[in-house]
Amino acid sequence: MGSKLAAQCFCCKTPATWFCTALTMMVISIGFWVQAIWALALYQSLTPVFEDLECTLVTPTVTSVSANILTNFWIDISTGTDCYNPNPYKMTMESAGPMAVYMGVSRDEVGTLEEIEKSTLPAEGRGGIDANMRIEPSSAVWASLFSSSSLSIMLGGSIAIPIYIDMEIAIDVDVNLFFGRMVIAKAFDRQCGFNMAVTLTGVKIGAMACADGWDNLVLPAVSASASADGFDATLDLQAENLASDEIEEGTKTKNAGLGAAIASGFILGTFFLSFSSFCTFMGVRAMRARSAPLADAKQTNEARDPPEKMSQKEESKEVEEADVEV
Repeated sequence: MGSKLAAQCFCCKTPATWFCTALTMMVISIGFWVQAIWALALYQSLTPVFEDLECTLVTPTVTSVSANILTNFWIDISTGTDCYNPNPYKMTMESAGPMAVYMGVSRDEVGTLEEIEKSTLPAEGRGGIDANMRIEPSSAVWASLFSSSSLSIMLGGSIAIPIYIDMEIAIDVDVNLFFGRMVIAKAFDRQCGFNMAVTLTGVKIGAMACADGWDNLVLPAVSASASADGFDATLDLQAENLASDEIEEGTKTKNAGLGAAIASGFILGTFFLSFSSFCTFMGVRAMRARSAPLADAKQTNEARDPPEKMSQKEESKEVEEADVEV
């Protein structure tokens, strides 16, 4: 019933119908143009589809130390990263699995890094991950580390012990691209570490560094700083090192999904705008067609009025002349 009435209304060639249809088509056209402009802006902001994260390693700090260095020695250390996400979408970071902690040049396993809780990096914002570890070397490891340096410690010196972490972090991205979704799920493996200075009075931790492989990892001295000594204190999360296949697939999804949204928005917006212009033209034409008979009738009446007015003037003139004669 409603569609039949709408069809009858549309078929009515009245000016009001044409103008009403033109206004409706204009509103629809604006909606499609807004869609196209929004999709174009999103397309530009997602080009490239992934920008490198800027992550700085947080200098590890000692949170607690056991009292007995001979029988039950352990150290709790806290560290993490501070990252900036330049992309226009949020992403999450979390541990991809248990991460082993090693001590000494021979890299003897002495603990694990606690599972990193999921952390959100806001779009074009900062975030990071916090990690805690407990280093609990065995007596055999301690013996191998202190066999040649015990005298130095006893005399008030210190010994620098390298600590290594096999870090595995997963990055997840899920973005709705109008006609598709871009999903990136990548776990990356980085070899990180720092130097720990042990003395009779306590423990001091140096800055942490990371590299792609143990052979490329160079640990800064305990007293070194990134600004003064120029070592790299960043976590390499470049696009080519993360998920080339996923990023390539995301680029295709972006081009297909947002390309379709842009094209359909501009094409349909132009179509409905043209239809609105046509309906406006037809409405003006219908108004002129309706007003034409009224204009013709008015001209006919005006053509008849002058003789009547002249006869009235002549009649009034005759009356005046008759009055004068009397």
